[in-house]
Amino acid sequence: MGHNVRGRPPQPARESSGGGARLRSRVAWLLRVGRLYGAEPAWVSATSFSAAFPGGSHPEPVSQSRISRWETVRIEVPGRAIRRYEELLGLPACTLTATVDLVTRYLSPGRAA
Repeated sequence: MGHNVRGRPPQPARESSGGGARLRSRVAWLLRVGRLYGAEPAWVSATSFSAAFPGGSHPEPVSQSRISRWETVRIEVPGRAIRRYEELLGLPACTLTATVDLVTRYLSPGRAA
């Protein structure tokens, strides 16, 4: 593995056949990729990212383990945390939230054909 590789080694996605699990894995992937490959090199470290997390649309502090659990589909990501990712990553408003809404509609169980 090269020296310029960011983050942990790739792992197979943990998804079941259900739309809810697929949705959560897609959201987690968006957040992780945005953090690891974004414009701010300091965000590669979950420690520095979690230290900067409180504020904006998510005033409560979060631990680096919570960031990791969001990005590895261990727990569901709240909507305001997705908005905070946008703020920290310097993305235009609603870039991630609109994408998550679109993917949610597409992968939601029982959606119309």
